[in-house]
Amino acid sequence: MSDTIDGFRALKEMRKVDGDARRQHCRDTLSKAKTLAAEHGFLLLQKSEVHYQLLGLGGWLINLYPGNQRIYADPNRAKAPYLRIEKAEWDLIDAVKAAINSGACRREAE
Repeated sequence: MSDTIDGFRALKEMRKVDGDARRQHCRDTLSKAKTLAAEHGFLLLQKSEVHYQLLGLGGWLINLYPGNQRIYADPNRAKAPYLRIEKAEWDLIDAVKAAINSGACRREAE
């Protein structure tokens, strides 16, 4: 039983360290991601240390949590594009590129 508990503690600590590293990487690349988003008509906001939002001109909003690798669209807004991210561990730049590749910027321009 003790080995199982120790294993879970070690796993929890590893996940915390990985999440902290992903969050730090996103803080380091935030300005580049914001610039890329603005070039394509999107707005990338940092709402807290762990929460970012990607907004489109069509009124959609996507919540991004790079630390625990969660992405979800706000259900009370316009339908957001599906972000197809090929990497298992994504960052903000990957999320913005996925929004660009989804065609959302072309649809909003029409």
